[in-house]
Amino acid sequence: MTTTALFLCDPTDWQRVLIGEYALSQLAGQKEIVIYDFESLGEPLLKSLLRTLGVRSKLKRELLKVLRKQGIRIIYPSLLTIIYSRIECLNNSKLPTYIESDDLQFSNIYPNLVNLTDELKISVSDNSRTVRHERAKSHGILRALSQVDIDGLKLGVLVNGRFTKSLTIRFYFASNDVPLRILEYASTQERYEIFQISPHSNSELGEKIVSTWNSADPEKRGIVAEEFFETLRHRDPSAGINWTSAMIKNSLPEIPRNKKVLTFFSSSEKEFVGVRDEIAENEFKTQASALNAILEIAPGKDWVVYLRRHPKRPDSSGVDVEDAVWEQCRKHDHLIEIDPSSHVDSFALAFESDVVAHYDSSIGPQLINMGHSKVITLSKTSWSSFDEHHNLRTKEVLRSYLNNPGNYLPDVKPWGYFRAIYGNPIENFVLDRTNMTWVVVNPNKSIRTTSSG
Repeated sequence: MTTTALFLCDPTDWQRVLIGEYALSQLAGQKEIVIYDFESLGEPLLKSLLRTLGVRSKLKRELLKVLRKQGIRIIYPSLLTIIYSRIECLNNSKLPTYIESDDLQFSNIYPNLVNLTDELKISVSDNSRTVRHERAKSHGILRALSQVDIDGLKLGVLVNGRFTKSLTIRFYFASNDVPLRILEYASTQERYEIFQISPHSNSELGEKIVSTWNSADPEKRGIVAEEFFETLRHRDPSAGINWTSAMIKNSLPEIPRNKKVLTFFSSSEKEFVGVRDEIAENEFKTQASALNAILEIAPGKDWVVYLRRHPKRPDSSGVDVEDAVWEQCRKHDHLIEIDPSSHVDSFALAFESDVVAHYDSSIGPQLINMGHSKVITLSKTSWSSFDEHHNLRTKEVLRSYLNNPGNYLPDVKPWGYFRAIYGNPIENFVLDRTNMTWVVVNPNKSIRTTSSG
């Protein structure tokens, strides 16, 4: 019998909730479901035992009871697999001095190394323990997957797909031509979406935006979109973060009046390393290369260029992980950098600028929706199909535009509407917002099922 295999990869309750919700929602379809609990792989042995027993998480203990009651099998890696995954990665002596984004040998661990070390160029000696830990996870997953009947699977399901264990599974399934679905939080933390490619794929998101908009009530969708844009100015509903918390309204740098002004708004670099869509050969590969092209095309005698760095998370450390990203751009004297903790009001600065540029930042559609008609986008985004005139991904079309900047206001409401409502409701768990913990719906009640796939 062909089987749908779900993978518990990392020992976090949000991943357990999404896997548990998907599993329970599929019961109405009478599908053969098995859950591989790989949380213990790559962990120190005592932690591995505790993870396997579910000792450290009340939610997991309750979830496993519900899943087993519903006849869903839970499979754990063998103790030998857990031990070998640790032993195989004890030695870092054969590793390079640094691990970077173009090291294909480490492509399955690099994104999470960036997440853990707050570095884009990762020193192996300075982060020896972390590198060993991530290698242990990847090796453990591969060893455990070698014991799975991959030919008997019709579908794999996991969460996020960016962290080491889930990314290793993604590569393994792709190499064996087995389809995979990826789960992620959606418009809020109480909804989730199912992706065929990736939550980080702008191509897939773009298709979802178009279909969601086209199937929506024409009278209500615009109102919902406007409400979302208003909320987003103060708080990102999906992440629960206020990115403007450090800004002071109408606070501006000293702006010269004898030159044209271009402001480049950066986006968070580390969130997308290693998981973006493939970029065409002649297009800007990174936001730094896009900004560098602007600085070369727009001369200092005519232009001043502001780099408004992506604001820090309110709870972030003092480490500026993306500082080195912009090193090449700083050679240009007409670049003025505004750091992530600055009090400068991004919206006020945008409307003092002749041209606003970004690579893939949510401030792009926000400014367009507010009426700024000279916002240019320098990469493919999830809303590119609505912005054909100002989506400038090569140096040639960018040069043509900056020589004669034109006005254009694409309709970005489909993006806003999608961001406001997308996703399936999480029905078998409740989020306790007093302490932000998840609770399984009373297991004595009937499990709520849907036919979502």
